[in-house]
Amino acid sequence: MNRFLFWIVMSAAPVLWAQENDTLFAKAHAFYEARDFVAARDAYQKLVDQGSVSGALFYNLANTYYRTKQFGMAVFYYEKALRLHPADEDVRFNLELTRLQLKDKIVTPPRPEWVVWMIATLQAISLAEWGFVLVCIVNGFVALLVAQRVRPQWRRARTGRILRMVWITLLCINASVFLWRAYSESNRVEAVILVPYVEIKNEPIETSTTVFILHEGTKAVIRSERNEWLELRLDDGNVGWIKRPAVGIL
Repeated sequence: MNRFLFWIVMSAAPVLWAQENDTLFAKAHAFYEARDFVAARDAYQKLVDQGSVSGALFYNLANTYYRTKQFGMAVFYYEKALRLHPADEDVRFNLELTRLQLKDKIVTPPRPEWVVWMIATLQAISLAEWGFVLVCIVNGFVALLVAQRVRPQWRRARTGRILRMVWITLLCINASVFLWRAYSESNRVEAVILVPYVEIKNEPIETSTTVFILHEGTKAVIRSERNEWLELRLDDGNVGWIKRPAVGIL
């Protein structure tokens, strides 16, 4: 009997936890509607600290940080929301709006317009969505081969050969994009400066030379790490070392 009660409690725990989160999310939204942005921020942040992961949650939390003028934290959570919903125009707009408030204006090397367009297009779809498209194309190709196996005359027909070539081309293109995105996401780790300002050193030593200063909200790529230090590279090519607590890792 005790074991039966134990399993009832254990099975009910996730439901109760979800209900508690929904209640807290609703309270946070109510605080935001009442323009109590600090209370809304704290409520949303509590959900994140408890392990909740949601594009809507990150987006709403970023909005509260923007309202309270904590632009580094706002950029951090807009970026996290964008990773879950890369095609969301509201997230992109608010992220660009927040970047206008940042002190650091990192100038990136110019790229041809077609390169910029291609990268933006490929990144507008998440890795999971590319994977889903790849699975659909593979399944469709297998179905085509089975159909042509059952009906040999389809395989020999000109239309059948064209369909195979088109499907193989689509498969190669999608597989290439999927592998590129997977490689990029696994090897490119980015971080956002969360403190008001921080000195960037030329080596991972506290007494080393300061090469430049960064302010909250600036995003950089993590090249390497050593103990509590991270080596960052900016889009303009500048490189330096920073203490780990000063950044949020995406």
